[in-house]
Amino acid sequence: CGVGAYLTAWRAVRDGAFGSLGPGSSPLSDPDVWHFVPKLMAIGAGALTVPRTAPMQAFVWLATRPLTPVEWGGAALAGLLVVFLLRARDLSGLALVAGAACTLLPTAVLVDVIWLGLDRYLYVPLLLVLLAVAPHLERVAATAQTSVVRLVGAAAAALVLVAALHTYGSSAYYESHPVWMASGVEDEPNDPTRYLMMAKELMDNGHPEAARS
Repeated sequence: CGVGAYLTAWRAVRDGAFGSLGPGSSPLSDPDVWHFVPKLMAIGAGALTVPRTAPMQAFVWLATRPLTPVEWGGAALAGLLVVFLLRARDLSGLALVAGAACTLLPTAVLVDVIWLGLDRYLYVPLLLVLLAVAPHLERVAATAQTSVVRLVGAAAAALVLVAALHTYGSSAYYESHPVWMASGVEDEPNDPTRYLMMAKELMDNGHPEAARS
């Protein structure tokens, strides 16, 4: 729905329905966008495999840095999930996984954006993936031994606890703008855009010495 609404609005703008609003070429015609799509899917899959919220990230940095081992692993797990659903002939599960990928797809047009809160775009994909695997997990729980069910339940409880702690930590991270600025550089020091953003924020707020530093 989001992609369809975007394309409809872009066509209306291109046809002059709202007057002149700037360049008329669609970002979907930019090859950089389509080169970023598979990498974005791997990054999104990797982010869903760890029990934490993804921080604010620079898409322009994500598009150029290599994938991390976690992201490669996430992409491999996503591929295995698709293979499993194909072998199980679970068409509804495949549709849900495809929908999860499509929810991330519109953000690929933001490949040149300095900052984007990727975490806010991962909730819907996660829900759709959970809906896809839930019937199969329920079937395993119904046929497995009690000890296995208890082990899975304990692992699920631990996962929820860790996710809750990470969510609390992320909330504290975004508690205020000064807190974000003070801790942002340490989050991913290899990201050069983080220093650019920090320098710009400091300069805009009247701290030229700190911006130069």
